[in-house]
Order: sequence, then C-alpha cells, then structure tokens
Amino acid sequence: ARFWEDPRKDEGELLCPDRFGQIEVDNLERRLGPYACTPAESPILMGDLSFKPISQVVAGDSVIGFSTSTNDAKNRRSLMQSRVIKTFQYVAPVVKITLSSGEVIRSTPDHKWYMGKRGGNRGHFKDGRRDVRPLYRPAVIGRKLMRVCPPSLPELTTEQERSAGWLADFFDGEGSVTNGFYKRLRPNGEKYRPNTQICFHQTSEKNLPVCERLEKELGVLGFEFGCTTRKNLPKAHWQERRHYRLVGACLPTYQKFLHLVGPTRWRERIIAGALGTKFISSQEEVLSIVPDGEEIVYALETETGNYVVWGLASSNSAGQLQQAPAPRGGCIIKQEWWKHWSEPHFPTCEF
Repeated sequence: ARFWEDPRKDEGELLCPDRFGQIEVDNLERRLGPYACTPAESPILMGDLSFKPISQVVAGDSVIGFSTSTNDAKNRRSLMQSRVIKTFQYVAPVVKITLSSGEVIRSTPDHKWYMGKRGGNRGHFKDGRRDVRPLYRPAVIGRKLMRVCPPSLPELTTEQERSAGWLADFFDGEGSVTNGFYKRLRPNGEKYRPNTQICFHQTSEKNLPVCERLEKELGVLGFEFGCTTRKNLPKAHWQERRHYRLVGACLPTYQKFLHLVGPTRWRERIIAGALGTKFISSQEEVLSIVPDGEEIVYALETETGNYVVWGLASSNSAGQLQQAPAPRGGCIIKQEWWKHWSEPHFPTCEF
C-alpha cells in the first residue's frame, strides 16, 4: 500500500496554491533556478577562493555566491560566501559548450546561468517597457555568460616555486593589505566603492637590491604592479621608501596571489577584499553546444540561491521550493523500475 501519493496530475501543477500562488512561485523560480546541474569534474569556487570538483562538495561547505540586488549603492551586486545546504546527484544528458575564449565547459542542457545586467525584472527598455526577462537562463548559441574568474589556477614551474617561496616570506614580513575606497562618478553624484590593495614596502636607499629582487619575482609570477616613492619623516632622517601594489584589484588577481604565493598573514583580509571587487570580470559568448552523452551529474543548493562553476556565475542547480525536488520519474533510481505484484511470490526450494 502507498502511504502518500502526489496529488498533482499535470506537469507544473502547484502543490499548495493557497499558500504559494503562481505569482510567488514564478518570482522564486526566476531567482533560484531549476533542477539542473554539471558533471563530476566541474570546478566550484569555494569560500577560500580555491576550486573543488562539484562531486567532492558536501553540505556545510562554504562556496562563493553572489547577491543580485541593484536597488541602491549600498545594496549593489556583490560576491559573498554562501553555505551549501544540500547536494544531489542523478543521471542526465550532458552537453559541451564552447565559449569565445576557447574554453569548453560541460553541463546539462537546461542548466541556467546568470545573465548579469541583461536579466531580472529591473530596469527598462529604451521604449519605456519594463525588462522582465529571467535573471537566469540556459546557454544558447550567441548568448553571453558572465565570467567571475578563470575556471582553473595555474601550476607553478620550478623557477616559479622558488619565486613564490621568497615572495611569501617577504610579504609576511614587509607586506600589507590596505582597506580604502575609490571615488566613482555616476550620473546621480559621486559614489564610493570599497577598494583593497595588496602592497609591499621597502626602503630603497639601504635595500635597493631587495627592491630589485621584489620586482623580478613579481614579474616571474606574472603579476603587474605599480610603484610610488616618497620620503619618510622626520626631515633630518629622510629615506626614500618604495611602495609597491598589485595592479588589478579584482578577484582573479587576489585568487592567483593566494594560490601561487600562499601567504600566512592577511589571508582573511585578502579574501574579503576579493569579494568586494568588481563582480563580473568579463563576458563570454557561447559559440557552440553539442551533446556529450549521459552520465551522473551533481547539483547544489546554497543559501544565496547561486554559486560559481567553471568560473561562471550560475543559479542553484538543486530542487527548489519543494515543488519538484527531483525530476519526475526519479533520478538515480527510476520510478519505472518499480513493479507491483498482486500476490506474494516466493521461490520454491527442494531439499
């Protein structure tokens, strides 16, 4: 006997329309996304700016999600740490998606990606009509996906390993992470945005070889940097002091610094600074989408309703709202596999 049977007869029928009507469900689904996901190797951006395959992410892990509010300057779109609530896995078709950068990613065909400024129910078209396009949409040839960071981190050569070790020691002793703001002009006036910089300090008059070594090692690791020189007070003991800062105050720069250099100091401030930087680093156009078989895919449900996979902004891929926590017919165990017998059937045994 069945203890409970789904009362819904048609696909998409609401489970409890008196409590959650069509308008409320549509708004939540537009924000949270559907049940779609990515294969086992898909890199997830974790809360410490490292990557982990989605198949190894578990409930309770910290990942990087993002807010999508643009109501005012204080509540702007921004990256933030988000906790994984649940994980799921099931068998589904997978496609290969080739991007304009040459990168090839894989996901289910219906996986929804964040569309940036082009999505959501905010803003208006030029003719005054309100833009009500979904905030998240599946990949389509010609559509642009929002790049947050590279999909992988570089591997160090032997020379770079030596440079990274020296730079880590120097940064722990003579480096700092500054917190400040930079002025940004907007049509409605001046706005200030948080700005964090990774800096190195050294007196060049006494330690010029150290300054030259610092510049060399930053170049070996591929970091762009700026340098300013000033005199220290008091006047009777003026010394020329150089202040170096990494160019590119964005998440990819801070992520690369944490991964390659591995400093022991200022780590939390570097991560916090990375999350306060520019949200979308670039946009990549979808060039082709081709089928790539069927396999086990993995889904996440996070507190923010989104996360970063393959370095791209993505919606939650797990079941939402308890309307359909799994696709009809089942995930790993299919409903059609279960059979009913009208009477008990036991094998006969002869002794």
